[in-house]
This record gives sequence, C-alpha cells and structure tokens, in this order.
Amino acid sequence: MSKSIDRLEKARAKITSPNIVKFDTLNVMPAKCATCPWRSDGGILNDDPESRAQLAIAALTDSSQYCHAPAFKGMAENQVCRGSRDHQIKFFHSSGFLDEPTDECWKAKWAEVQLRKEKAESDFIDLNIR
Repeated sequence: MSKSIDRLEKARAKITSPNIVKFDTLNVMPAKCATCPWRSDGGILNDDPESRAQLAIAALTDSSQYCHAPAFKGMAENQVCRGSRDHQIKFFHSSGFLDEPTDECWKAKWAEVQLRKEKAESDFIDLNIR
C-alpha cells in the first residue's frame, strides 16, 4: 500500500460520521484537487501506477469515484472526483454515447437513462399484473 493511501486511511479514521451524506452522482468537484490521482503528476497515487490503472477501469465499469480530499480535512467524502468524471465523459463522448464532452451533456444523458429505467420498470410491473 502506498504511503499516501495509508495517510488517507488514517484521516478517514478521524472522521466522526463518514459518508453519512447521500452520495449524488451529479455532485462533482469543480476542479481536480491537489491529491487527485487523475492529475498529470499522479496526485495521491504518484507512486502507485497499478492502482491508478485500476481506478481508470473501475470508473468505466463499476462506479463513479468520489473525491478523497475532504477526508484529509476531516469531512465526509460526498462529491464525485473531477478527474474520474472527466475520464468517464471523455470515454463516453468518444464512444458516441454523449453528444459533447461536458457535464451538461452528462446530466442530460443521466436524466434520459433514468426515465428509460423508470419506464422499463413500469412496463415490467404492468406485465406482471396482467
């Protein structure tokens, strides 16, 4: 484990109520923080390229990464990492899923996907009632 991750774990242990705030996937940090692993210098993971690669894969296949910077200040981690979201946006734009590589386009697509999900769930319930 890198020294930086060890520091993060110690900082998290000091938070009295970690992650109690509901995580909102549209609540994104306005900029990459000083420890962001997505910074060109590797940020908190500058000594751990393998973990940085795993983050890149997870951001596209698993979930949105939240920003760890608040933990170093004793606060809950409740915003999406700017670097992680930028990575997602670039990928989904290059694949044609997003029309533009912007937060606004991401939010519009998120709303569209949620509506489709709700309709599919509603249609499924209707089929089961009949």
